[in-house]
Amino acid sequence: MPTVMRRIAVSLFPLLPCAALACGRARDEPPPLDLEGVWTVVGHHAPGVAGISEVDAEDWRGQTVRLTTARAVSGGSRCDAPRYARHLVARDSFLTAEYKVASDALRRAGLPERVTVLEVSCGGVPWAALGGRLIGIAADRALAPWDGVFFELTRDSDFRAVGQEPGWLLEIRHPQEMRLITDYGADTAVAPAPPAVTDSASGARTYHAAAGPRDLQVLIQPTACTDAMSGESYETTVTVTLDGRAYHGCGGPLP
Repeated sequence: MPTVMRRIAVSLFPLLPCAALACGRARDEPPPLDLEGVWTVVGHHAPGVAGISEVDAEDWRGQTVRLTTARAVSGGSRCDAPRYARHLVARDSFLTAEYKVASDALRRAGLPERVTVLEVSCGGVPWAALGGRLIGIAADRALAPWDGVFFELTRDSDFRAVGQEPGWLLEIRHPQEMRLITDYGADTAVAPAPPAVTDSASGARTYHAAAGPRDLQVLIQPTACTDAMSGESYETTVTVTLDGRAYHGCGGPLP
């Protein structure tokens, strides 16, 4: 190549887009997974010595972890303005170095050879709560290591349901609150959002909580539903019971 052309090529090389240069990762390697959002515990793996029993680990099923720009919430822990760091690591060396666990012990979890690790910090220090570290399996599945147990999580979403005659609105914002507005706004009941109890046979989910002195129960069934007034279609049928009075309607994930 002539000297002038070589100089031109060298001067233009830094201007090439990151995608063309792979920017520090292999061309065929996917970018880190986006693991922020709402997650719910659906199971667990105990590949070695754990600090909690199988029974206690199973009690975590249905617990929700919320990781958003505004806040991180898990159980009784909350962090406002959390920071998130993502990086790709080799599965085997990471599990061995961090947890003294061989990847074969987590074969059922289906971890790829390179995994995304999401680290959550609060006030400049690691956030010490379930979900403070996530290990990505796929866009909608992750593991949350905690006290020797690897909890399996699936991506979840906040939920809204509506009904008519009289008009009512329910919102569930995991894991913060359930808010029911009934009788066209005349009555409101608010309760902490409890873990869902899922029927493995039907897929129905039940939430049961105390809204102060009031009893609030929500049943979400995976049956298609059409709102009687708007004609809008929803993916679930919802029954809300407040102090023994039942409200029927439709619901789906909040955008």
